[in-house]
Amino acid sequence: MPPETSKTRIKDVIVGYQLDVVESVCSVGRLADVCKKDFHSIPVVNMAGKLIGLMPKNFIIVLIENH
Repeated sequence: MPPETSKTRIKDVIVGYQLDVVESVCSVGRLADVCKKDFHSIPVVNMAGKLIGLMPKNFIIVLIENH
């Protein structure tokens, strides 16, 4: 990650958008709620609100099915 973006939080980037994010530790119920929406992947943030990656919707579905 470039040094100039190392302190950027996801909430600062998605201002004005109706995007959901999931924390790196969340409940299966939260994942199920997010899966009801129309998207291809969802941002994953750490406890500080920093983007740590994207999770494809099909992977979330597999996680829920194997809960």
